[in-house]
Amino acid sequence: MNAKHLGVGLALLAGLSACSSGGDRYAPVLNIRPPESPRWAPASVESGEVFASANAVETGLASWYGHPYHGRKTASGEIFDKNKMTAAHPRMPLGASAIVTNLATGESVRVRINDRFPGRPGYVIDVSQAVARKLGFEREGRALVAVKPLPLQENG
Repeated sequence: MNAKHLGVGLALLAGLSACSSGGDRYAPVLNIRPPESPRWAPASVESGEVFASANAVETGLASWYGHPYHGRKTASGEIFDKNKMTAAHPRMPLGASAIVTNLATGESVRVRINDRFPGRPGYVIDVSQAVARKLGFEREGRALVAVKPLPLQENG
């Protein structure tokens, strides 16, 4: 992670801790300008080509979803399981994998993109409840994260 990403991460983290009360996890983060998004772009989402840069990282907020979506169909057609390491992303190809890192703790987990979410300003990914638990933000509802897409050969 370069200094620019770290600086953006620390600024967002400071704002999160100042307004995190365990309340509405979709409440806007006050006094924080969201990072420019996206920080990377796919070569072609339709064809599922490798992302433009193997070292590309997108930073911003992550939220999580579980019940009442558990058991419902995802954008990929599979049934959502809140206990699996999956995520919803607005642009990454369905079936692609990524490493999601909680910037406050350094904890990382590999996720498979199987759903879409409409996106909200400052948010870059919506993860399953199991991912939020593993990354340590289940209780808070959101966290500042880095999302690093994996090359297709690592998506298996």
